[in-house]
Amino acid sequence: MFFLIVGSLLAFSSLVDAAQNESKPSLIKLEEQAFQEAVATVSPSLVRIETVGGREVVQSQLTSTAASTGVVVSPDGYIITSSYHFLSKPSSIIVQLFDGRRFPAETVSQDEILKVTLLKIETGGLIVPPAVDAEEIKVGQWALALGKTYSAEVPNLSVGVVSALNRVWGKAVAQTDAKISPVNYGGPLVDIQGRVMGILVPLSPDDNTVQAGTDWYDSGIGFAVSFPTIQQHLDEMKTGKELKRGLLGVVVEKGETMGGPAAVEQVRFGSPAEDAGIGEGDVIVKINDLPIETQNDFKFAMGTRYAGETLQVGIKNKEETRTVEATLVDELLPYESGFIGILAERKSLGSAEPGIAVRYVYPDSPADQAGIKPGDRLIKFNEETIERSAQMEELIGSNIVDDEVDVVVLQNGEEQSLKLKLASKNKVSLPDELEPALVPALDPNALPEGFPKTGRLSEELEELKHRFWAYVPEDYNPDFPYSLLVWIHPAGQSMEAPMMKAFRAECDKRGIILLAPLAAEEEGWSNEEFEFIEELIETVRERYFIDPWRTVVFSTGDSSRFATQFVLRQPEQVAGLALSNSLILSRPPEPEPGLDLSFFLGAASDFQQQKQLEQVVEQLQNMKHEAILYKSESDSTTTFPEDLIERLCVWIDSLDRI
Repeated sequence: MFFLIVGSLLAFSSLVDAAQNESKPSLIKLEEQAFQEAVATVSPSLVRIETVGGREVVQSQLTSTAASTGVVVSPDGYIITSSYHFLSKPSSIIVQLFDGRRFPAETVSQDEILKVTLLKIETGGLIVPPAVDAEEIKVGQWALALGKTYSAEVPNLSVGVVSALNRVWGKAVAQTDAKISPVNYGGPLVDIQGRVMGILVPLSPDDNTVQAGTDWYDSGIGFAVSFPTIQQHLDEMKTGKELKRGLLGVVVEKGETMGGPAAVEQVRFGSPAEDAGIGEGDVIVKINDLPIETQNDFKFAMGTRYAGETLQVGIKNKEETRTVEATLVDELLPYESGFIGILAERKSLGSAEPGIAVRYVYPDSPADQAGIKPGDRLIKFNEETIERSAQMEELIGSNIVDDEVDVVVLQNGEEQSLKLKLASKNKVSLPDELEPALVPALDPNALPEGFPKTGRLSEELEELKHRFWAYVPEDYNPDFPYSLLVWIHPAGQSMEAPMMKAFRAECDKRGIILLAPLAAEEEGWSNEEFEFIEELIETVRERYFIDPWRTVVFSTGDSSRFATQFVLRQPEQVAGLALSNSLILSRPPEPEPGLDLSFFLGAASDFQQQKQLEQVVEQLQNMKHEAILYKSESDSTTTFPEDLIERLCVWIDSLDRI
């Protein structure tokens, strides 16, 4: 009887629960309803953007031609969207509003840090969506990514959660696992109430370009930049001002991890850091009120700084800590040493003659325009007495292009005071004809004991068990500085005979010592052999009088990459790089005072990559490096064309131009 009553009660209870469940919406239904209401809340603020025309490919990447999304940020017709959609530089932009109306749009401004673009259409009464303050955003909360690519009426939706905060050096207010791709770049990431947390854009921690991060699309790692931050800068952007990344002008030491201190390894010439007195060896310990303990902290602190911002930078050097003020800039101008336009005669070590004698005057240079002639002597530079050309090079190196300098020149026995405005030398042409510098020959029968070997040499560098060969002009005079040409041979062939045949006469004529290290293996050079070449150059400098301003590395074929890496690794030891029928595949460092590299790129008449070679030279010159391109009259059947070798040796002979 008891079991019958209990069974009846249970049956009755089940009927009641079933009736109640039928009257309650399920959790899934509630979620669906919340998503739909969130979308409905923000939908009137979403626009569909169509672009017409423009480039199809940018930096080897196809540009997007599909419709995209924007969000209203101001009732008077301003719309924010991802800058990714404008990589192609479209000729026209059409914006379609929530109610179906269509308007032509113009780009007003861009934010380089947040990768967003501000558009303007001529209408009013638009609806700005509600925003979420960054402090309210929590990891784990719902995140809805919206776009208008597929339909003008109904947004496309991807649902996920906020998976992390303040990513990509603080640029992303939220990271989400919702599907993010070009179909919703420019659209909003909203919370469950339909409030905008951020604008969806591609981002990458390792790259600042607009397209960086697109390779992560639909991967479960997507980013949104802060909507409130965009609104804070809106008035500035409405004026058309581009918001640029702020640059301080320091390079911190690279460690194995980002966990080391932010120790300054390099300060850019003319940068805010240099103006503020930050120097190499200083450690950055604070940016405004933010403590900096690691390189990671420093990168995060600088990640969202705009040009024009003034920072209080705490720096520490040994036990001294101080604070300096630096105003960030949007561009760091490359260092470019000034040029007066002369080549100086090479002066012997014991010479007591005043100043330096002018050997050659470059046409249309400041020196030429001031009437300086070959044979004149420069005796003062900015009131400092000149004794040697190396001293003059250092003095000019402390000045830059367009600086005005005072020189005193001895002309026909009379002193002339001249004021020169320094010019650029990165596009200076080689002299058509350049007489060799005067170097008196020694009496071969009166050479002192221990005089260094001349002529053809073949030896082993004992310390490193590596062989090399060299050629030193027979009439070598140790009172005068010589050029040093380091030949990096292709794999498996030293090319000793053709090198000697091609270069011997020019070495004798222009005072060039030819040095040819030999790779240990037939397969070619390995990076372990950098040390051997460094040691070899130092050994030769101890034996002979070598001008560091005329020490260059020359290569061709499959060893060009190794030669380039060696030069870029040793800018203090080498002044120039010459390649034949090869491209430079590594970006050289920015020029620095006393460390500006020169480049000579030669090519046979049938070299297949002439266009790329021209582009490389243009890029080097834009970086303010000196770069010469010479196209030989001979084709590639001639290993070392005579005209190319003559131009190469004139280039080496003129690297000490000032």
